[in-house]
Amino acid sequence: MREWFVFYFSWFDAIKLLPQESQLEALTSIIWYAKDWKELTIEDPLANAIFTMAQPQIDANEKRYTDWKKWGRPKKQGSTKKETFTESTTHTTQKETVKEKTEFEKTLDEFIKMRKAIKKPITDEWIKLVKQKLEKMYPGKQDLQIQVLQNSISNSWQWVFPLKEGDDKTNKDNELVKKYKEQAKQIREKAILDEINKYKNDGNENSMNTTFDRRSEMQC
Repeated sequence: MREWFVFYFSWFDAIKLLPQESQLEALTSIIWYAKDWKELTIEDPLANAIFTMAQPQIDANEKRYTDWKKWGRPKKQGSTKKETFTESTTHTTQKETVKEKTEFEKTLDEFIKMRKAIKKPITDEWIKLVKQKLEKMYPGKQDLQIQVLQNSISNSWQWVFPLKEGDDKTNKDNELVKKYKEQAKQIREKAILDEINKYKNDGNENSMNTTFDRRSEMQC
């Protein structure tokens, strides 16, 4: 015996239309039949009409439940492959398919959100055109493509435009850093050479003074 059964809202809607004295008998008749599977004698004709309507559905549901317990879920027609799905395998599969978005993809998503915020249409074809335009402007340079998208977002532009002269901060900053590092390296190398030369000069001068003092002592 099951601990539950399916009760449809349509039955409830039909029962509500009965007189109050017939509602309880109709409801209890359905519940008792689903619980004990015994033929019932229902005196109230209106309650009996509701029960007669619900009985075939209760029988069909019970048959499906019994067949499912005995044979398992029925196979789809035309399918011979055994399908088994569990919560753990489904969760694992979904987890494996999740891929971390790149910085470019995240920035593109922000651009799309901005377009939606200003009530402009977004289509797959439009997104494809944006990517093609960015690649055409700066082939293979996603750092610059990201900067283009950021400019469009900050200015609420509907499209993407090439960077103006002086806006190419990424390359210029990299070049400046490289230049400063090279200059710093040269300064350090020069300082080291100066120290070495100074040390050598100081050593030679001390050596010459020591030799002169010794010769003076010998002459005396």
